[in-house]
Amino acid sequence: MAPTEFQGTFAPRDKRFTRLRSVSSAPWKANFSFKTIMVIGAAIQTLVTLVLPRRYALFPFLAIFLHTVGTAIVRIATFDARKPPVVPTTDHDAPVPDLTASVIPSASYNPAKGETPFSKEVGKQQGVVAFHLSSRINHPLGNFAPGALDLLKYFEKGVQELMERADDYGCLGCSSWEGETRQSQNTGLVVFYFRDVEGLHRFAHDKIHREGWDWYWNFVKKQGYRHIGINHETFYSPPGCWETINGDMPPTLLGAASVPVKNEATGQREWVNTLVGAENPKLRTQKARLGLLRQKGGVVDEKGVSY
Repeated sequence: MAPTEFQGTFAPRDKRFTRLRSVSSAPWKANFSFKTIMVIGAAIQTLVTLVLPRRYALFPFLAIFLHTVGTAIVRIATFDARKPPVVPTTDHDAPVPDLTASVIPSASYNPAKGETPFSKEVGKQQGVVAFHLSSRINHPLGNFAPGALDLLKYFEKGVQELMERADDYGCLGCSSWEGETRQSQNTGLVVFYFRDVEGLHRFAHDKIHREGWDWYWNFVKKQGYRHIGINHETFYSPPGCWETINGDMPPTLLGAASVPVKNEATGQREWVNTLVGAENPKLRTQKARLGLLRQKGGVVDEKGVSY
């Protein structure tokens, strides 16, 4: 490999690299405070005690407790903190060893000519649009409040449409997060990455987004409900104005994104993850990744190994 060529961490695949978990099915536990969860657990155990004979009443609790503790003991006993992680294949939550950075791959490449998906993009980083979309239920019932299920439904439909038509919108990927500003963590955030603002605007004016927006506007203005908050932020980073670095982290944020790339040798479309090894001179420092250093003979003109 030439000293200025980027080497992808993962091999190209026939499917998108990451999948967003269901927005509406997973976060119910985040709807409650820790105290409420403890009360619910105690109520369930009390009900079991009243229904089952006393000698059997503790069996469900003991089974769950022993399984949880046993699993934790085995994982701790077999875990070696000094052992470097291996590159994951199907488990996207596993850490990727060493240092990696994100680079947007080329639109096409030809492996028959020795090219990688990143060969044509050496020193030619692209712009990226980061789009944050969040919502919060400002109601004591949280996700059980009026309109909450409708909000989750439109939210999930929009994300699914965006992922299925990622090529049309230039969407590189997304990941979901939960807020921690209060005990009931029902502030949800999805971070999207787009190739350009035009692709984001195409999605904003498409049918699926308009349906969700029209529902929200009717919910607030005509029905008078004010307990559902929504928010979005858009950050446009032109070429040379963004960079990433990861050390022994699983694919995260832009590092979890994947891009459709044409394999010129087979004529097939492949999905390429953005992570590449960061030992490359062009990725070794923050200034280098931002393109702020002068080049001498194709090698970054900076000493040291600071990241």
